[in-house]
Amino acid sequence: LWSVQVQDIQSRDLGEFLVSRNFARRAAAAAQPSASTVPAPSPKVATVAQLRPLSVEAGFKGTVTVPHIISPNEFCCFLQENEAALNTVMAELSTLYNSPSPPPLLVNAEAGVACATQFSDDGEWYRAVIKSTSSEGYEVVYADYGNSEVVESVRALPERLASLPTQALHCSLFGA
Repeated sequence: LWSVQVQDIQSRDLGEFLVSRNFARRAAAAAQPSASTVPAPSPKVATVAQLRPLSVEAGFKGTVTVPHIISPNEFCCFLQENEAALNTVMAELSTLYNSPSPPPLLVNAEAGVACATQFSDDGEWYRAVIKSTSSEGYEVVYADYGNSEVVESVRALPERLASLPTQALHCSLFGA
């Protein structure tokens, strides 16, 4: 993980500075899933609509952690001010899914469904959203860190663990 401090550059915020120098551009609002693409929720499963994206105002200044970098054109960060709340959710995930009676496996889950799954690198449980399905399993995007992978199985995500907005902020540098 890399930590960076976003701060004023000659009395302007970093985002405005990067936009003014054509190194960045303002991101378009993310498209919201339509009712026809998101399966109807069941009492045990949180859907994408219930995993709200984190909202950050233009001109925001703060400290972020960058857990996932694909390229300068595609990377994710999360706000360090939300780290305590994220750690609480992570601890609850670990306790719940490592218990003798974890939430049920989701069978034939569709794209757009929020779930919990184990990350292959560390075996820990994370909140995720199913991006697609195939004969190999489920391609998931980890909601709080932005990375993705194909996993063999996913489990139901209780509503209480969907109350914290997704923490991954998808970013890019314009012209990089």
